[in-house]
Amino acid sequence: MCGCASDPSNPYSGSGGLFLGTPSKSAIESGKIDFSPSRFVSFKVGVTTKKETVALLGKPAGWLTRADGTSQLEYDFVAPEIAPGMRRVMAVFLTFDANRLLTRLTYPGYDSGK
Repeated sequence: MCGCASDPSNPYSGSGGLFLGTPSKSAIESGKIDFSPSRFVSFKVGVTTKKETVALLGKPAGWLTRADGTSQLEYDFVAPEIAPGMRRVMAVFLTFDANRLLTRLTYPGYDSGK
């Protein structure tokens, strides 16, 4: 699916993209997907909307919408080097309720649900 929703308040409805994929070499080299927890300080459970999330982070790597209207977006970032020339991909998951409000934000070492 294209994620082209007819409802502008619900970007990336349906399902699409590639969960747990590998970002392109150009995306990695650009530095635009370098991971930093500070990138997520403005995200607030129960306040941040799906539309705001997409406006801040852009197109997700993967997205899905469940039958009950809840949805999830996944963004892939690159962690700082763990050794010279070695970096790992980090998946960030944002879960939304049927009203498209953030209910959970998770990434390695952080889970807003805990």
